[in-house]
Amino acid sequence: LHVDSQLPAGTRRRNYALFLDPLDGSSNVDVNAVVGSIFSVHRVARQCEVSDADLLRRGDDQVAAGYVLYGPSTVLVYTNGAGVHQFTLDPGIGEFVLSAGSLQMPERGKVYSANEGNYLKWSSGMQRFVDYLRTKDPPTGRPYSSRYSGCLVADVHRLLTVGGVYLILPKAQSRRENSGSCTRPRRWHCLWNKRAAAPARERSESRRFSPRPYISGCR
Repeated sequence: LHVDSQLPAGTRRRNYALFLDPLDGSSNVDVNAVVGSIFSVHRVARQCEVSDADLLRRGDDQVAAGYVLYGPSTVLVYTNGAGVHQFTLDPGIGEFVLSAGSLQMPERGKVYSANEGNYLKWSSGMQRFVDYLRTKDPPTGRPYSSRYSGCLVADVHRLLTVGGVYLILPKAQSRRENSGSCTRPRRWHCLWNKRAAAPARERSESRRFSPRPYISGCR
């Protein structure tokens, strides 16, 4: 997905900016597999024309974020910082109905999700961590099962529901892309993808295994 980071000249100010990935997991369309949408809402502070600098903000400046999952049912998961709530589309009335309020991710799960096709490109530390999850050790609840759909929304929703570990693992040769600061065009990808999904997990009191701060705190 290509995004022009330059806003058209004369773009009028609005109170909020919406970032949207309309088709997360787009490669799944060809095989009729699950897809989703991810959104992030930021408040626009300026009183004049909006520039892209107004939009490239910290993830924790979000006022709302969430996703829609198109599966056996269509669900909307949303947070504005005060809990995580799930709504399910009722086709009979054409409305989203609250189906789970104040979602809490289980403290412990038995599933991890990662694109293991990139295993040889990961850092040695990340390889050891995934190997640890695979190793049988009943007292610690291992091994974990691997579940990866190619759709971030579907994988995050599974783990939000049943618990587990979601890994967006940096490749060893891509230090610049995966530094503490996102660079263009990666910053735009952070805005509508990783940052938008992160608050749902953070507000449900989940934690991430990462040497860096929460995704929603990166610039």
